[in-house]
Amino acid sequence: MIQRLMRVLGTGTLLLGTVGATVLPSHADPRAAAIPRCQPGELYIALVPHDGQGATGHLDVVFSVTSVAQASCYLYGYPGIQLINAGGQDIGTHLTWGGGFFFANRPKRYVVLATGKTAYFALGWTHLPTPGQSCPTTKYLLVTPPDGYTPVVVPATLQQVCGGAISASPITTSSAP
Repeated sequence: MIQRLMRVLGTGTLLLGTVGATVLPSHADPRAAAIPRCQPGELYIALVPHDGQGATGHLDVVFSVTSVAQASCYLYGYPGIQLINAGGQDIGTHLTWGGGFFFANRPKRYVVLATGKTAYFALGWTHLPTPGQSCPTTKYLLVTPPDGYTPVVVPATLQQVCGGAISASPITTSSAP
């Protein structure tokens, strides 16, 4: 398998089986090497405890995405996000992929996760309302893994998400926003 993977990815890419979360060059599609896409039931998604960042009315948080799959799988791109209030109702959500205040425009990359290994994504938003704008607080998020259709319920209290407008970074191997 390693030899086949080396042919697909090119030289200088000795990755799978020895390391956990691996970023592949954007042109190296792991599907060509028979690595399946991570399925929602194979992922544990959680808010990473940290102080977060805030500046000029902007806030961010980081989420971990840990594989509980029986074999390596991959993620590529951005998560889908739906904000949910304490009563379980949807909050009007306006998701933007990329362009967050703290995580700017990270490139999308294939991230291969071995069992038990973790990738990350960040969410950012503005917490200063414009006139007449509401700033709801979430209790949960529905997170749809990249290239997926089935969301995962994630407990996450995000304070003052003004207008329900939120930005997401692509999946990455770094927990830094």
